[in-house]
Amino acid sequence: MRLTHRRTIFALLIVVTSAVGLVAYAYSLALQNNPPSSENPCALPSRATSYYSAFLFGVPSYASNVTFTDKDQSVNLPGATFTVTSIADPSIQQLVNGQCAYVGDPNRMATIQVRVDYKNGNPSDTLTLNYKGNLSGEQRSNESSSTHPSSRLLWQPGTDYIIVIVSKS
Repeated sequence: MRLTHRRTIFALLIVVTSAVGLVAYAYSLALQNNPPSSENPCALPSRATSYYSAFLFGVPSYASNVTFTDKDQSVNLPGATFTVTSIADPSIQQLVNGQCAYVGDPNRMATIQVRVDYKNGNPSDTLTLNYKGNLSGEQRSNESSSTHPSSRLLWQPGTDYIIVIVSKS
């Protein structure tokens, strides 16, 4: 009887372990086929230069050249953190039927919306910028409602990055 009891426990242990493995496998497949909505599995990671001092819009500022490619990407500068809340950029591939592909003309205008969280406790701002495509001339976002520090987004034709800017005061 003891031997039968041990075999039964061992068999149950194998069945439970197999069931756990099957559930874990199914979950991993579900994650691969349904990525979180805030992530684009086809988007490359964002790129940013180290921040630098600049005199922009008549104000001493910190700036960084950033290529954002997806929602929730952020960059920190002294005084503020810039986080993408929305991006529509046809030059960034999207997942279509399980494949990365361009949706629309990759040479069209892009639009980005960025939340700016100030490190001094000022209320956050939302900046919107149209960039890329056939736009001519420098493109600027709306001005921030915060004035000390203030922030802005800037794009210059021929570049694939935007410049995030926060004033030094």
